[in-house]
Amino acid sequence: MIQRTALALIAVFCICLVSSTGELFAKNKPDSINVITGVVKDASSLKGKVVYVDFWASWCGPCRRSFPWLKDISARYEAKGFKVVTINLDRDRSAAKKFIEEMKLPFEVFYDSTGAIAEKFGIEAIPSSYLYGRDGILKSEHRGFNPAKGPEMDSLISKLLMEGPKK
Repeated sequence: MIQRTALALIAVFCICLVSSTGELFAKNKPDSINVITGVVKDASSLKGKVVYVDFWASWCGPCRRSFPWLKDISARYEAKGFKVVTINLDRDRSAAKKFIEEMKLPFEVFYDSTGAIAEKFGIEAIPSSYLYGRDGILKSEHRGFNPAKGPEMDSLISKLLMEGPKK
């Protein structure tokens, strides 16, 4: 009951936030970071940052293989205005917590055991990742994890960070 109430409050907050900014997204595909601000405890921490949103589950092999890379880009770019936001889709939170402890993740992990947030993003496969610029607009998205694509994503993140803070 408490979880349903909390989820309902998060959903209402997301709707209010999106409505108040006048930003709408079409066909369940968020083109603005505003959809995630109902999940992040301190939404102002995203303002003016390049944000990488990653959906994952502890049982997903490619998801697990992506975390060393996520930790690396977080460490390299955080001081320049980069933020990693991960959203776990495990139904059993204890499995996720065990993995988080094993990996010593340096960023917050948000839980979406009901899939409500994943539905807003139209998630069909995991890992699924979204990169937003400092302006809060979607710049790139991808499914799966391919280490060979790391340099390409690195280059895009660097480019977005050089655009300077949102005014």
